[in-house]
Amino acid sequence: MHPDSTYNLSKREAMKTLFKKAFIPLSALGSTLMMLPARATDFTTSLATVGATAYGSAPEADIYKIIGEIVFAIMGLLGVVLLVLILYAGFLWMTAQGKEEQITRAKGMITNAVIGLVIIMAAYAIATFVFTAILNAAT
Repeated sequence: MHPDSTYNLSKREAMKTLFKKAFIPLSALGSTLMMLPARATDFTTSLATVGATAYGSAPEADIYKIIGEIVFAIMGLLGVVLLVLILYAGFLWMTAQGKEEQITRAKGMITNAVIGLVIIMAAYAIATFVFTAILNAAT
């Protein structure tokens, strides 16, 4: 055994330890700092809106806005369902253990789910454009 091999092994262990002790906490800190701007909101505006709604002085909801919110909620839900389907198909593929029938089924599911996801994203973009145009024309 070459004397440098033990040095390389200990150096490798030192790098793993450094990675565990430095990189993971720093990445956790970085992800926490990225979320901080989301907390910068004006609570008085939100509370005023809730209060106006509770006491009946809020403006009536526009039917176009309600329909748009329903459409966007449905599309968002469909997107989540398709992402779960992709994960399930990936799980099927990974647990196929070489069974060609199950692998082919999983590949088909992934392909169909990705196509569906692309269609949902395109529909979301089109719906955003259409509902924005309708709301701008109505006001």
